[in-house]
Amino acid sequence: MPSEVQETFSCIAYAESRDKLVDTNQQTGAQGLYQIQVWLWQYARQFIPRIPPTPNQATRLQQDIVAAWFWYRNGGFLPEWSSDSQCLS
Repeated sequence: MPSEVQETFSCIAYAESRDKLVDTNQQTGAQGLYQIQVWLWQYARQFIPRIPPTPNQATRLQQDIVAAWFWYRNGGFLPEWSSDSQCLS
């Protein structure tokens, strides 16, 4: 993964959860380091073996793998991470 993509993921992790592995957005229900919606996480689990049921149950590596999988799948950060994010401008 290119270094600029890794830097953007670091920015997203800090902006979304302040780098906390276990974190839940009380309004949206998004969880984990990258604040991934549980239904999206469930979708990714169909393609990635040995991933726990929710982001809050996953290790850092597992959360990184799912985030990277979405990035590769979509050819970028959208739509999982909003274009109005300070990290994507």
